[in-house]
Amino acid sequence: MKYEMLLLRGLFAACLMASGLILGSMLFSHPIANGVAGTALATVPSACVLPADGLICPQVRS
Repeated sequence: MKYEMLLLRGLFAACLMASGLILGSMLFSHPIANGVAGTALATVPSACVLPADGLICPQVRS
């Protein structure tokens, strides 16, 4: 019984630590200002203009 309680406490501590790390990375992350992804997204023109309902965006095949 002591072995199971030790495993459960260890699992709880690991889950709590993982949740804390995920929450911390969401709260204290900084957006990429001069990265490759930032420049790639800035240079791609918007090929799709959403219709009035805003639900679908048909892809134009070229």
